Amino acid sequence: MRIKSIEIIRESFPTSFRDNIGNYYAGTPFEKISGIAFNISKDIPKANFYSVIINTDSEHSGVCVRVDEHTAKNIKDYHQMFTGLDCLCSFNNWQSLRKNFRHVNEAIRAIGTIDCALWDIKGKFFNTSVGRLLGSPESIEIDCYCSLINLDIDASSADTIAEGIKNLHFWGQKWSLPDGPNEGREGLFRNITRAKKLREAVGIRHRLMFDVKGNWNVDYFNEFVKQSRDINITWIEEPLPNDTVNGYKKINRDYSLFAAGEHCTSLEGFHFLTALKGLAAIQPDIVWCGGITPSIMIFNLAFLEHKMISPHGRALIPSLHIASAYSHKSIVLEYNLLLETERQYKNKKPLIPQNGKLVYISDNYKGLWNK
Repeated sequence: MRIKSIEIIRESFPTSFRDNIGNYYAGTPFEKISGIAFNISKDIPKANFYSVIINTDSEHSGVCVRVDEHTAKNIKDYHQMFTGLDCLCSFNNWQSLRKNFRHVNEAIRAIGTIDCALWDIKGKFFNTSVGRLLGSPESIEIDCYCSLINLDIDASSADTIAEGIKNLHFWGQKWSLPDGPNEGREGLFRNITRAKKLREAVGIRHRLMFDVKGNWNVDYFNEFVKQSRDINITWIEEPLPNDTVNGYKKINRDYSLFAAGEHCTSLEGFHFLTALKGLAAIQPDIVWCGGITPSIMIFNLAFLEHKMISPHGRALIPSLHIASAYSHKSIVLEYNLLLETERQYKNKKPLIPQNGKLVYISDNYKGLWNK
């Protein structure tokens, strides 16, 4: 069974973002809080997204959704490199593509998209879910935390939302801290004040994480950690720019408080990160790191180093399949309260957390997606 052709179709959303959220959570415990959250949302991406469909020389086809425009163009430009691949030879295909692309980092998302679609085909071929192929039980509950990074942390209702998410029994919750080194010590203290405000809203035991999107430097991170020790922060996500290897070596010395890996594109990079003593969690994006095939290796690297794994929430469904197979307490998935309603608009049975956990039932899937 080999790849015959590849289709790229622009995705269209049947309703507005606000209506989509309302429909998605109607009649659930999230209905009220999602409405409050939408009112203080910001930085909602409005990019074009595409579905990539792999047609084979058999009756089976595979799909990967929510593909960004640049990746879709790469797949179109390099489609001849994918045509003819044996759909069931996951590792050989991945190794071959990594070797044949001259600029691997630029093309890694294209490779990851194709790899996920091929796993979708493999599941359909064997008439089961990808999780089951990897060794998952028939059903399993997996911890997840709630991502609120698209909300205005300075809004008056932020503490109300934080308390509401805690009461929905999530593993924890994550917000964005907007200030960085350019805002000086005033910005530093504003960030500390924001973190303290949320800590007061949720109590001392509930986990709090903060995403700073690579906008800090080593000195700023160290000072923030020093000034915020009593807040009990679980981790700071991507405190440094993606290419700051030496910086991560420096903050590794004293603090086990940072998470990274969302933009990492090589197994060598993940090996470096998982070996850092100060890493609280490794965060591969299942598509951006090259697909399900290398993600299995990344998960194994993390377990060998006794590190928590928290895959980037943009690829929740592929992450869920892999996590289900490991059945491990050191895995926690990211669930974005607002964006997930668009990411799953094609799913027949959209995933909504129950008591802070995502329930994986292998019989609900054929390949990667819902039956």
